Order: sequence, then structure tokens, then C-alpha cells
Amino acid sequence: MNPETFKMKKHYLYIDPREIYFLKFILEGYDGLGVINTIDREKGLIRVVVPECQTEVFEMLVSALSEELRLIPADVEEGEGEVTTN
Repeated sequence: MNPETFKMKKHYLYIDPREIYFLKFILEGYDGLGVINTIDREKGLIRVVVPECQTEVFEMLVSALSEELRLIPADVEEGEGEVTTN
């Protein structure tokens, strides 16, 4: 298998914490589109890991849902095992 096939891209977003499960449900409907992890539940900071080949589809989905779910891209830096918000 080609290792390029397995490249993943991390997307960080802010979302209303009450909507995290809804977004997770939507992502599950798109088999293989991404895996969601909650970074900070109180702030609504999530990470979605998406196969690089699916990035365009994911970005279109975020764009379509951004107004309803108030998805806001997060500016984060990843260090050695920790995430810090700017």
C-alpha cells in the first residue's frame, strides 16, 4: 500500500459543547470522513482527524454546518503531547 494514502490532517474547531455529539453523529454518517476528539469540553474545543484525501469533503461539510452549529476554526499549536490555544 502507498504510505501517502494514510496521511491524516488535524482540524481544530470550536463548537457549542451541547452540539459535539450531533457533529459526531453527522461524521459517523460519512464513513471514513473523520474521527472527532474532544480537547476541552467546557470551551467546546474539538479535533477532527481527517484522511488527507477527504479534506475537501470535510471542509465542504464544515462550511455547510458552520452557521447552524457555529463551528469556528481554532488556532492551536501542538507541542509534545499537548495542545495550546493562542
